[in-house]
Order: sequence, then structure tokens, then C-alpha cells
Amino acid sequence: MTDKERHERDVFSGFVAASALPIDPATVENRQPPEPDIRCMTPGGPCGFELSEILAVTPDERVVTLAHGFNHSLKKSKRKAELRNAGENEAAEEIQSWDAFGYNPLVSLLRALRNKCKTRHTTNGYPVHLLLYYDLQTPVEPFDRFGDYAQEIRELLAPTHFADVWIYHHVRDNSATIPAALALQGVKLADFQNAASLRAVVGHISRANREPWPVFDVFYSREFERHAGLLVAYHERRHRESAQYSSVFK
Repeated sequence: MTDKERHERDVFSGFVAASALPIDPATVENRQPPEPDIRCMTPGGPCGFELSEILAVTPDERVVTLAHGFNHSLKKSKRKAELRNAGENEAAEEIQSWDAFGYNPLVSLLRALRNKCKTRHTTNGYPVHLLLYYDLQTPVEPFDRFGDYAQEIRELLAPTHFADVWIYHHVRDNSATIPAALALQGVKLADFQNAASLRAVVGHISRANREPWPVFDVFYSREFERHAGLLVAYHERRHRESAQYSSVFK
């Protein structure tokens, strides 16, 4: 088994546990193109899953991490604030901050969907599902804006054989999260959250009657708004401190 196959099995096993779908773990097997990545058995018979990681990259293929996004957003929002303070409101409005983010936060999800909708598989008559998953990138995104792309998504999925699309947050076994309230205190091993407890289905795009019907866990959109709010508050505080610092040395 290759590293890619091993990783796909790990991701898929986590997804099965998180989704509670009626899939027999003993029947899960890796497959090679032109078949989907995973083949397994359900009470209704065999089915396949094509996997793809949701991961934003820059044109030079460097990974855009959450920290990178925050830093980029700070620069955008700072420049926007400077222009507004100078009375240049029209120029300020030209800077798209996406509520404190300097790029469309859903760009990585849409990129993964677009890429996979171009592929075709040999299915031998069984249904095939698309599993898009977050691993290196956090799923904290404004999924409530997914409807803005409804027409494009409809057109992307229309010619494909995907029965539906699942969006899943995978957390690797060698990672752990410390509860925020304990971050600056002594932490007992029992207080750590294990990987399995953090894995979750983020969303599902059903294709009943071939019409996409997206449903997302509201938790992630609320987390996005919370992080965006923290970012704006941080920028405003830095702006005030900078103004105070400048006034002292005038």
C-alpha cells in the first residue's frame, strides 16, 4: 500500500465514523484510476468515493495557511482604513476585504470541486460520491455564502456522475487540541481532545432529482464570524496604539 492509499484509507475511515453512514469497514478497499479512489459495500450494494483535499494554494503553489490569510487580511483592512481616514472612500471600496479577509474564503473549496468535476470514472453501474475534506487547512469558512455560487455549482455537477458531495473535516491521529480556557494553565492529559472527537462532517450537497441541495453545519460559519470579529478588533486596537505612538513623537 502506498502512502497516498494509506492516507486515503485513514481519511475515509474517519469520515465513515464521523458520518455514521452504513458502510461496512471490512469492505473498504483502495482502487486505481479510472475507478474512484475508494470502493466499499453498503446495505444497498457497492459504491465508490472519490477523495480530494480542500487546500488553498497561491499561484506559486505555496500553501495558504490560516495565519497567512490573517496576515494578508490585516494588510488589506489596514490599507482600507488608511484610505477612509484620508477621505478617499471610493478607493477604499475598491479593496475587497471579504469581512476582514483579503481573498474569497471559499476559494479552496470551490477549487477542489471544480477540479474533481472535470474527472470521469469507470463505475460499473454503482453510485459514486465525492468526498472533499479539510486536513491541513481549517474548515472555518463562511459556508452561509455558498449559495452565492449556486448556479456555478449546478453547472459543475450537472454532467458528472457524482450521486452527492460530502465535505468533511479530518484531524490526524498525531494532533491534539488544548481547550482555550486551559491554554495558559497546567493541562492534564485527560483534558486533551483526541483526533476522533474533532472529526466531523462539515456539509453535504445532496443531488436528489439531480438538483444540488447544500446543507452545512452552522458551527463553522459562526466560527468564521468569530475569528473575523477577533481580527477586526485586533486591527482596530493596533491602529489605536499606532496613532497614540505617533502622537507621542510628534
